[in-house]
Parts: sequence; C-alpha cells; structure tokens
Amino acid sequence: MLLALGVALGVAALDYRAGFGDVPWHALFVIPVVWIALWSAEDDILPVTIMAAIATMLALARVIMSHGIDSSPSFGERAVIVGIIWITVLLALLRKRTRRTFKWIKFSRRL
Repeated sequence: MLLALGVALGVAALDYRAGFGDVPWHALFVIPVVWIALWSAEDDILPVTIMAAIATMLALARVIMSHGIDSSPSFGERAVIVGIIWITVLLALLRKRTRRTFKWIKFSRRL
C-alpha cells in the first residue's frame, strides 16, 4: 500500500511540474489503483477503495489549486480520469467477487 501511495504521490509531483508542457501525467493516477487491485486478496475491498479515493483527490487537487492560472488543467480532462479510476475500481471489485464465487463453486464440488 505504501509503494502504491508513493507512486501516486510521484505522479502528482509530475503533474504539478509546469515544465513538462502538455504531457497528460494525470492519466497515470490509475496505476496505483490497478496495482492495489491486483495485489490485494479477494476479500480486500477497502484498500482498493482507499487508493481510488486518494488518487481522485490528487487528480482533482491541481484543478482546485491552480484555479485562475494560465496553465490550469481543464475540469473535463480530470473528470475523465476520475471516471476511469472508479470504473477500474468497479471492474476490480467484480473480478474479486467472481474469483470468490469460483472458489466456492470449486469447493462445493469437492464435497
């Protein structure tokens, strides 16, 4: 969890740097969410949700903090990445549920 948080903070640092121009660093906020979703157990819903909330706050922080500055990002771009983050959470939770169901079906066939 700490490593994924570090990656999220690194993406936020790259996103805040004005010297990189039009590079869409905010699209990389989905990486820590996917990372936690793949590494966590089937029963772990909270870590994925917490990381998604942190990534959402970091993605939206630049829009809020740079309001009125010439290089401020558009809210539409951030809304798209926030939507992608939460669609990823939904798909990850559905995947976890499917794996739990498959384990129960496999277990019940043994009985």
